Amino acid sequence: MTSVARVRAFVQSPHAPARRGVILSAVAAGMTTLLTIFSIVLMAVAPEAPAGILLLMFTMMALPTAAHLYFGLRGRPKGQTVDLDVLPGEVRATEGGFVVRARDVIGASTAPLAGKLLLSLETKDAAAPHALLFDDLESLESVRRALGLQHGGTGAVAWPVKHGTLRWFGIIGALTAMVCTGVNMLMMLAWPFLLAWPRKTASGERVGLTAAGVTHGGVTYPYDWIEGATATGIPKSLTLWRAGQMYANIPCPALAIDEIERVAAQINAAARRARGEVVHRESALERLALVRRGASEPRRSWLARLEALSSSVGADNYRAAPVGIEDLWKLAEDSDEPVENRVGAARMLLRARGPEVRARVDAALANVREPETRLRVALEAPPDVAGEVLENLESEGDPARMMARRL
Repeated sequence: MTSVARVRAFVQSPHAPARRGVILSAVAAGMTTLLTIFSIVLMAVAPEAPAGILLLMFTMMALPTAAHLYFGLRGRPKGQTVDLDVLPGEVRATEGGFVVRARDVIGASTAPLAGKLLLSLETKDAAAPHALLFDDLESLESVRRALGLQHGGTGAVAWPVKHGTLRWFGIIGALTAMVCTGVNMLMMLAWPFLLAWPRKTASGERVGLTAAGVTHGGVTYPYDWIEGATATGIPKSLTLWRAGQMYANIPCPALAIDEIERVAAQINAAARRARGEVVHRESALERLALVRRGASEPRRSWLARLEALSSSVGADNYRAAPVGIEDLWKLAEDSDEPVENRVGAARMLLRARGPEVRARVDAALANVREPETRLRVALEAPPDVAGEVLENLESEGDPARMMARRL
């Protein structure tokens, strides 16, 4: 049985779940179509009665106008404090409505904010990062481990600073409802498709956090050049400071002031990390010199060597084994380590301890951003086949590469 940890956090997503928006917009389009047909029939049956023409005006003008303005101008959902179930490779709200899977994560970053710990989490289908606020480090760490997030940041995180397609589509739709009902009906039918992919309709102008620095408009501001970042309310903007003077000012009309403050907090934390203000972690790989692949060692030879080494780990005199079993577990479960090292440790554990550790191995690697079938091949196939899979495993699933397509 999979163990479930439960933590409490304040969660705010950039938009309502896409499925809910698609359903609401489909209902609105369907109601408009049905009521229009009904009003036309009513006018034909009772041409002298005003009900038909009034209903037609409502369905062709008032209802579409309200729908366009609602879907185009609606703000982000209010944040709320919820219980989160933390499982291997997944975090979800206990009551439903919010779920993040490790394989969907593009980037993440952490920062202190107003006495709490902020996790900005970007996923494939979200228009902007999710914001999670934790009261204690233990809760944040449990979520970080479940999703395979690294201490120094994972991939890249970016916030759209201007309003996207939906806003302008809603305004134009509301205007056409007054003058061109035929075009307006087509625009009503387009809403379910637009709302199904919020990321594609978001603004392409973003302020992002990458490994190199803060990016905006094709310019990268290195972290070690940034003394600090602050949020400004009127007009809404993000200011970067250097040597006590304004280094850059980035207008953010699409972000609420609290969102800009979160971006500033993440930039300040990233700048401190760039200056060396980091908490050094203990790496099990440093104690496992025999497990590390040599710089020129082919993966096939490395995996074959690990298989031979596994026999000593599983022997009866395991206390005298050259590799400690607990160090192998720490390596396999550490999301800060490269995937190939984690897979190598997991292969050793499976061969040394057999099927009895299969469930724990699966849980340890559930936060790896790779298809389960390929990961299983890397774990179970012979060294020559597994080596080929491992060679491309990290490069294809690397969050930084995934995010680079958007920045």
